[in-house]
Parts: sequence; structure tokens; C-alpha cells
Amino acid sequence: MKKLFGALCVLVLFAVTLVAQQSATIPAMTSREYDGLRKDQVFVLMFTAPYCGPCHAAERTMMTALTKEYARDKNVIIRKVDVENDVKPENGVSLKEAWGITALPTFVVAYNDTVMYSHIGYSALSGAAIQQELEAKINNLK
Repeated sequence: MKKLFGALCVLVLFAVTLVAQQSATIPAMTSREYDGLRKDQVFVLMFTAPYCGPCHAAERTMMTALTKEYARDKNVIIRKVDVENDVKPENGVSLKEAWGITALPTFVVAYNDTVMYSHIGYSALSGAAIQQELEAKINNLK
């Protein structure tokens, strides 16, 4: 009975972890992909890296909520840019370099290839405030 209970606990833990990972996935974008898109849309980009714990927390909470909120709005593009695996455009300058991203996570709202707002850092305590700031900037630009 103990073995069955232990196996069931492991299975439930695995299922919860899998669901959490799937629900927290924000589409990724490279600098090369961004370079090929129309710039008259509102871009909300989170600069991240695989080793960045606060980046993962922001993706699971705030960025997932923003993605759901603006899912039907074709003028708002919400993506993450992995600075460790970014692909530079033909001009050789990544978004990180062009926009002076020096810390992770950094959240950027861009319009017409211009940074209109940026915020560095994330914590569970500041997440709601950051999300409200991002939403205000998005709604002012669209």
C-alpha cells in the first residue's frame, strides 16, 4: 500500500509540474525575427535567460496573465527574448545591444522600433505593480 501511495504521489507531482510548465510558456522571439516584423504594433518583450530565476517567476505569473489578456488583440505582440540563445539580424546588432539591456529580467514596451517603457527586475511583491504599468503603456499605444 505504501509503494502504491508513493507511486501515486510521484505521478501527481509530475502531472502538476508538466501542467505548470505548459501554462507558463510565453512565445519566444529572436532579434532576427523582430527585425522582419511590422513595427507599427505594440511589442511587449521580456528579456530573459535560462538561469534567471526571477525571469521564470515573471513568465509564470505576470507575462502569462498579459498574454491571456491581449490574446485577441492583433496589435499587441507579447514575447520573450532569450539573450543566451538570441539570433542576430543581418545588421549584426541584437535587441539587447540596440536597446542597452544590461540586467534580467528587463521588460520593454516598444512601438515603431522605439522603446517607450522599460522596467528592470521582478519580484513577487512588485509583479502586480509592474503588470499595471505595462498594461497602462500598452493601452496608451494601441
